[in-house]
Amino acid sequence: MKKYILFSFFNIFCVNLFAQAPSKSCDSLQENDRLTITCALTKNHDKVQEIYVDARKEKNLVKDLIKFKNLELIYIEYIDYFPEELEKLINLRRLVITNSSFEEIPCNDFLLTHNKLRVIKVQANLKKICSNFTGLPSVRDYDFSNNKLEAIPGNLHFARRLNLKNNLIKEISSSDCHRLSSVKELNLEKNQISKIHTDIGEMSNLELINLSSNKLESIPKELSKCKMLRTIGITNNKQINDISLEIFLGRYMHISARNTNITKERKEYLKSKEPNLNLNIK
Repeated sequence: MKKYILFSFFNIFCVNLFAQAPSKSCDSLQENDRLTITCALTKNHDKVQEIYVDARKEKNLVKDLIKFKNLELIYIEYIDYFPEELEKLINLRRLVITNSSFEEIPCNDFLLTHNKLRVIKVQANLKKICSNFTGLPSVRDYDFSNNKLEAIPGNLHFARRLNLKNNLIKEISSSDCHRLSSVKELNLEKNQISKIHTDIGEMSNLELINLSSNKLESIPKELSKCKMLRTIGITNNKQINDISLEIFLGRYMHISARNTNITKERKEYLKSKEPNLNLNIK
């Protein structure tokens, strides 16, 4: 069960980067209060490492981000465009943009300038993502949940954790499987996936995959080739009525399959074949 909560941990980590404290005057900020760009501009720019931007109130100040050369973490909310000023923040390690409305990320020189960036989270109305943005060798955690993507973004060869929850993705194609060969944790919950290519077995590093709340009728037995796989989520795929023994035979596996067509009798049969299977169908 420990493995199965990793997606929610990643979300919590990104969302709670700053304490959601009430707005205070710059002079009354405490150590754990989030530092807005308005207040950051009153400080020594070289010492500021974390900034929170509410674009509803501070949109005209976004251009001033380039003053903070040592900025490592930035959290932006309610912005209607992707700030190209971020390209100049070469010491950035974590980029979080949420509750925003822009539809695409422009193709710029991120790939050439950002070698310290580790975490990217963008929640807007994204319909496509430039490959330069997903091809950063240093980034391990990508979170593009709650957008409008109809396909898995390309150029994710270096990603280890990928969250695409709540998009409009319809399939996992052969090329997707090969591009995601380094991914360990893949969250595709709440999409429209009805087809998974058999090449999913090529995702040799996969440990956890969440396919809950999609339109699947079956799970490909080729998942058995993913030797590191320990957790599968298929809850709320009402047409699924079975899981191939090949997927989990001979190893510990946790499968969450609530609200599917798998019967209790079938569950007991599968358990009799592999005692280490933890199959939840309640």
